[in-house]
Amino acid sequence: MRRIGLGLCALALAGCSTSVQTSSGREYLGRYDSAVAGASDAALGVDDAAFRAAASVEPLLRFPARIGIARIEGGQLTPIPDDEMASWAALMEETGGAYGEVTPLNLLVAELASSGAVTGSPAQRAVQKIRLGAARQHMDAVFVYEVFGTHDARQSPLSVGDLTIMGAFLLPGRKVDALGHAEAILLDVRNAYPYLTASETVTKDGLAAAARAVGRGEKLRDAAEAQAVADLAASLPPALAKLAVELGNLPDEPVETAALD
Repeated sequence: MRRIGLGLCALALAGCSTSVQTSSGREYLGRYDSAVAGASDAALGVDDAAFRAAASVEPLLRFPARIGIARIEGGQLTPIPDDEMASWAALMEETGGAYGEVTPLNLLVAELASSGAVTGSPAQRAVQKIRLGAARQHMDAVFVYEVFGTHDARQSPLSVGDLTIMGAFLLPGRKVDALGHAEAILLDVRNAYPYLTASETVTKDGLAAAARAVGRGEKLRDAAEAQAVADLAASLPPALAKLAVELGNLPDEPVETAALD
């Protein structure tokens, strides 16, 4: 329980975060080669071929684009719940199609496109499946987002009522804390270039009778997760505008470039 509490605190302090990337892999590797000329792999402490493969990607995205949305939970590709889809729909409405078409990834298409072609850890398989499904749907990039949450309960001043059967079911003897976290990445379908990352953390609390604390915690966690997704989607328009400016590819309709958190 103490470890869960510390995790809640750490994520709550993280709050919201958004960043944009448009750097060139070619330029990055050029600086790398200059910095490590003559150094051996042993001195670098890395596999040079793997390093170069990871770094050698270029931003390909141009607006308007066909952009997908894919959800991961527990390491698995999952359907998007209605309340979370409403948050993404609000993003589409706010941007007014300035960046192109935004549509959920079809999970059946992803399964068919990736049959027998994915390997690695569960997370690696999920991302491979998303990219192959997005490619089959001719998407240029995809918002991959992941949600998770947790909850715990501790005694409140009324916990003395737990000593009685009635008190355990009726008196709010537990203080319930819940956390929901959502993080997203805008990933190029063709070369996996990471254009944008964002994360949001939401905490909720309430009181519950001891016998109902778990159920109350689960409801608060679900509400916190849904709110985290809503806040994350709401934070994206300024980041998309900044991305368009850095790519030198402004959308047809100008979008205000507010400062990022």
